[in-house]
Amino acid sequence: MGKIQYIRSAIGLEITNDKIVLAQVQSQDEAPYVSRVKMCSLPANCVVDGVIVDSNRLAQLIRMTMNDGGFSGQDLIVSFSDREHVKATEQFPLLSRSELTLELEMRVAANRLFYHDNFKIGYQGFKEDSEGGRCSCETVLYAASSHARIASIQGLADTLEMTLIAVDLSSLAIVRTVMWKHEISEEPYMIIVGEPGGLDCFIVWSGAIIFTQSLRIESSRFFEEPEYVDAVLAKLTLFLRSYTNQYPHLGPVSVCVCVSRLDRGVFLFDKLVAYCEDIDCRLYSIDSNIPFDSSLVESTESNDFTVAIGLGFKFFEKYNQTLSLTSPHKRRVPAFNRQDLLIFIIVIFLCFFVVKGVRLYIAEQTRILETRLVQVKGSIKALESGKAFDQQKQQDTYQHQINQYTRLHQHPFSKVTLMKVLLEAFPEDVSIVSLTVSEKNQVKLDVAAYYPSSIFNIQNTLKFFFSNVDISHIQTKKISNHAEENTCHIRFDWRGL
Repeated sequence: MGKIQYIRSAIGLEITNDKIVLAQVQSQDEAPYVSRVKMCSLPANCVVDGVIVDSNRLAQLIRMTMNDGGFSGQDLIVSFSDREHVKATEQFPLLSRSELTLELEMRVAANRLFYHDNFKIGYQGFKEDSEGGRCSCETVLYAASSHARIASIQGLADTLEMTLIAVDLSSLAIVRTVMWKHEISEEPYMIIVGEPGGLDCFIVWSGAIIFTQSLRIESSRFFEEPEYVDAVLAKLTLFLRSYTNQYPHLGPVSVCVCVSRLDRGVFLFDKLVAYCEDIDCRLYSIDSNIPFDSSLVESTESNDFTVAIGLGFKFFEKYNQTLSLTSPHKRRVPAFNRQDLLIFIIVIFLCFFVVKGVRLYIAEQTRILETRLVQVKGSIKALESGKAFDQQKQQDTYQHQINQYTRLHQHPFSKVTLMKVLLEAFPEDVSIVSLTVSEKNQVKLDVAAYYPSSIFNIQNTLKFFFSNVDISHIQTKKISNHAEENTCHIRFDWRGL
């Protein structure tokens, strides 16, 4: 028999507010390579500020895109491309894992993004070799994002019925793509990732990120105002000086790799070349180090897949080599043939359920016989003690109460039934503020919703159950610095259910 070969594959998924990008990376006893890529636009309000609002709709779209692109596999690595996260590097003395986690959590909790919000944190460490053989400190790259965003991604993976391997930042995924099997320089070098909303700058040495900073930019001003460009480049100079102050023994950066996903990517590279005269600036091309079939996409679109491809390669790293905002998972290579193992498991389960069913049937019949025996004994004892008449009277009282509850539940104008219909019809973010019912069965209620679209969904839903549905006094007001509340008044005629 020939050697059984297993294909290991993972799907990288980049989620933005307006599109999803998919890439499948797989390996079969060889170096990982990119086998599938696909990009698809998202409908409005499906993802808002990096948080998945409608996971069912998004999952359906992802499934359709995967089927159209010929994707296969159950392992998923996801990233989000917004700026509402914390990413930084710091040097710490050598600490235990629990002590280091506590230190990082204290730093993240002090950030303005997480004053009143729970967060998830991930980190990776780098220990510099010292002449004495033991280093006294380590450089830690850490990142954090809100718990709601991570939970929404986990919910999406559950809806897709896929295994969520890790959650990563898009900028770190791009750095992984650039560094994959790519010897750029033995000396420290810089990677600049240009994305809408900011520049992510990284100093890499000995295969690890030792220094990083994010520079926020306004894309419209960056392309139109020379003074604004000079200000951004001045911040880049401060970034390089900060690196030199922290690592004076490593020397200055001599190579810069630019990865731009801006609308005018060459513009950023040209500015870097003109500004950094003493640095060898290189414009990154994905086919320089990634086994990539150029026929899958046009060359002008290849940089759009750098994030998704970097996420796919994360699956083939050493366990816990780079940070993840969730507990990392790894699927092991199966020790048996999957089809034979599946048939064996099905047969075992069928046998188990048959035996279990027979035992449950016998136990149920035994219980019924024992219950009837106890009832017969109780009836005989009650007759003997002269209490049969009292028991019959009590039984009649219970039956009368049951009949009353049944008539109340079946009444066409039961308020209990009305509330049940309203709670089932309204979206989950809608709450009822007040409800009144007139003598003519006209219902008036005030509601509040988190999303504006829910107000209009209410009107369409109520028309299926009631008549003369009218919605008015629609208002939006702020209830905190980052949240809004949408309220309205609804009136309809209730003709019974």
